[in-house]
Amino acid sequence: MRNILFIIALITIAACAGTKETTVKEVIKKAPTKAAIAGCNTFDNTADPQEAMKEHVLYRDYVKVKKYDEALPLWKKAYASAPAANGQTSVVYKDGVKIYKSLWKKADDASKKAEYKAKILELYDARINCFAGEENAVLSQKIRDLYYDFDDKSNILTLGKRALEIGGMDASPAMFYAYADVITTGFMDKTVSKEEAIGVYNKFNEIAMHNMKSDDEEKVQRYGQAWEDVAGRYEHIGAFIFDCQRYVDQYQAEFDANPTQETARNLVPKLSVKGCDGSNAFFAKIWSTAYPAVVREEVKKTPNPRPNPGTSSTAGMSDAEKVSYYEGKINDASIPDSKKFSYALNAANIAYSKLGQRSKGRSLARKAAQYNPSSGKPYLVIGKIYAGSGKTCSNGVGTGFDAQQVVWVAIDQWKRAISTEPGSETAAAAQKLINQYKQYMPSQEDGFMKGLKAGQSHTVGCWINESTKVRFN
Repeated sequence: MRNILFIIALITIAACAGTKETTVKEVIKKAPTKAAIAGCNTFDNTADPQEAMKEHVLYRDYVKVKKYDEALPLWKKAYASAPAANGQTSVVYKDGVKIYKSLWKKADDASKKAEYKAKILELYDARINCFAGEENAVLSQKIRDLYYDFDDKSNILTLGKRALEIGGMDASPAMFYAYADVITTGFMDKTVSKEEAIGVYNKFNEIAMHNMKSDDEEKVQRYGQAWEDVAGRYEHIGAFIFDCQRYVDQYQAEFDANPTQETARNLVPKLSVKGCDGSNAFFAKIWSTAYPAVVREEVKKTPNPRPNPGTSSTAGMSDAEKVSYYEGKINDASIPDSKKFSYALNAANIAYSKLGQRSKGRSLARKAAQYNPSSGKPYLVIGKIYAGSGKTCSNGVGTGFDAQQVVWVAIDQWKRAISTEPGSETAAAAQKLINQYKQYMPSQEDGFMKGLKAGQSHTVGCWINESTKVRFN
């Protein structure tokens, strides 16, 4: 009986206890955050997030005041533990580039420069890997570093193509000129097709025109200047890549507004150097306006009068008129190439030596080479034009690396003259110029300061924009 009463008591107690609501707090252990991409650890991924954040803050204090040497060891720790910081900013990669650029600029040793350059490029790639949304900006910076700082254009074609693809209408104007220069140089070197060169030109135009409609005045200015730079660079190859009608459309309104002989004579050289000739109706019109046919009365004097030895078909013309006259002869379909060769060479010499028009002189000399491929004279002329560009290419200084690098491309042209016409007077003149100018090539010390080695490929910029090989005197 006592056992039964005890059991009943237990049941009663249990029943009463069941009516009371009991809350049990469940402890959930949060798993550590994992990096979404390998190598992109954040503070939360480290063994000690507080320590990782401390390293980050310490190195950044030095970067903010540009004490990059002091920042480097602390930055290395931060980069090794949490390169993606809090996962929302790529500042660690950006700061790394600042630090290594500072080291690169100060380095005297070529091997150290190469090491720092490689690290900078590695950081750009790592930043894209972890922050894919920033690829457009990163590619632009990478292209600019390669072109302007490292003088390394070997990968810019690939990077530029990707930058236009990923950037679309937001492609950065900061890389426009660098990519355009490499494209146009590649076209002249026959490593880039005409279709590709024109395609990139049209894409630049599309992007620039789109952004120049913005309400943001700063953006309009940046894209406007970038497009102007691109268009200017393409003008160097305009005669080879664009058709005549493009330039007719550009200049026709100027003539229509003032259809005088003076206007026509001003436009003839501008169009002829771009490949226009008598087959184009507008060019034929301005040519006839500039140089109308002269009707001469028959001279009824002594038969076969001896000509005045001091006169010629260009007597009395200014130098500019002579160039235009010769250009007209070049575009005359009835004149044989053998004579056009002489006209083009004469025009080239006058354009650069009398008028200071180096680019035009080169273009005319190249035309002369087309009319007589077996002559080395056009390359002799182009070499002289390059050799005389030192002052222009060094902002009027006339000395130092920027001035002396033009000797490389000048000698390249003179060597071409020799190989085109070996054993000739032209070849002898070219060799004499090589012997005279090779002492003016940049010194090894100057090349070292530019990070250049003998035999390395190098593009001479300025108005020339030609690739050559590094040599020292």
